[in-house]
Amino acid sequence: LDTPIQNYLPNHVSAPVKDGSAITLRHLATHSSGLPRLPDNLEPADMSDPYVDYRAENLYEFLDSYTSERQPDEAFEYSNLGAGLLGHLLELATKKTYETLIRERVCEPLAMNLSYLNVPDKLLSNKAQGHSEALEPVPDWHFSALAGAGGLRSSVNDLIKFLQFNLGLISSPLYVAAKKTHVAYEEMPHAKAQRFAK
Repeated sequence: LDTPIQNYLPNHVSAPVKDGSAITLRHLATHSSGLPRLPDNLEPADMSDPYVDYRAENLYEFLDSYTSERQPDEAFEYSNLGAGLLGHLLELATKKTYETLIRERVCEPLAMNLSYLNVPDKLLSNKAQGHSEALEPVPDWHFSALAGAGGLRSSVNDLIKFLQFNLGLISSPLYVAAKKTHVAYEEMPHAKAQRFAK
């Protein structure tokens, strides 16, 4: 978890460093990397599908040019960019697509057979329609380089299996790894406020 992300990036790409502090995998996973919520070069051709044309080259361009305002671990700030970057780094480290990794490492062992990044055409008729705040139907989002930011789609039954697994109600060798995700590495600001209010 404390490996610098620079170790996984291509040689021609430089990850942001602030006052000698490098961003690590843990910083990305806990939203404490100092990266913003979205990259400033995310300029969608179609705002109804904002991530579809954001490629690895765009991500690398952002990383090369970004100057961190604060050190990693200095503050919690939710970052779609950080989550997406973490997924991309997993692809680079394993030489597999994010979808393949999710299917092989999580979905198949847990028998989550209706979870996809790219829903097969034969199942599209079963998909719940997304809506805007104004209750208007909206198209699905598609992801390229930042699939880890929210590209996964699941059935209700698969989500229940995932919940049962995380509660230790389903036996799986994966539970040893899952327990690491239950550790509080960072404390969110609202959690601190609630604790001090008691």
